[in-house]
Amino acid sequence: MSEIDKDIRNAKVWGVMIGKFSPMHRAQTRIFRKLAPFCDQLFIFVAGLKESVENPFSFDLRKKIITNSLGPLSYKANILPATIKREGKVLQTGYIKSLLQKINAMQRVDAIFVFVGQDRYRDFSKQLEEIQKDAKRFNKVRVINGGVQLNEFGEKINATSLRGALLANDAEYIKRYLAPPIADNPTLFKEIYDQMKREMEETYDSQQFEKVVKKSNKTD
Repeated sequence: MSEIDKDIRNAKVWGVMIGKFSPMHRAQTRIFRKLAPFCDQLFIFVAGLKESVENPFSFDLRKKIITNSLGPLSYKANILPATIKREGKVLQTGYIKSLLQKINAMQRVDAIFVFVGQDRYRDFSKQLEEIQKDAKRFNKVRVINGGVQLNEFGEKINATSLRGALLANDAEYIKRYLAPPIADNPTLFKEIYDQMKREMEETYDSQQFEKVVKKSNKTD
C-alpha cells in the first residue's frame, strides 16, 4: 500500500473497516487482506439494521460470513455492530468518530487505518477532517483508499448483485463472488446460502428489491 508510510510499518497499528457487508464478498475480503499485514488488530464495524430492505441479513449471519471469509486471518478481527444506542434508540450508525470511540484504549496505538472502498473514500475523508479539528487524539487516524475491485467482466463487484442472484436462486453466481473459504467448501456454502435465502425471504420480496436496485443505481 503506497499510502502507508514505511516508517510506520514497525509501529503498533490498528485497522478499521466499516460497511454493511450484506454479504461480504471477494472484493471486500481483498481489501481486508491488504490491510491485515500492517495491523496488530482489526476492527470490522457492521452497519445497517436487518429491518431495512436494503439490508436483509442479521448481524449474526453477517458476522458468520465475515469470519469464514477471512479464514486464517479471522484471529485478528474484532467484528462489532456499527450502531450507537442510548435508551434503546439508535442514534447514529457508520460514522468514524462514534465508532472509533467504541474502541477501548485507542490512545495506546501509534496509528489507526480506516480502509474503505473508493466509493466511500471522499465521504470518510471529509468526516475525518471534521473530527480532527476538535480532538487531537484523532490525528493518528488515516483513511486509506482500498480501490475498486472488478469482476472478470470489468464490472464492480457489489452486494446488491449478490442479493439479486439470491432472489433468482442463482447459487453459482453467488459462489463465484463469495470469498474462497466459503465458495470452495460445499457444506459451508450450502449452510450459508440457505441461511441468506431464509433471512432475505423473511425481509422482502422481489418487488421491494427492484426499488432498492433503482435507488442504488441513482446514488452510484
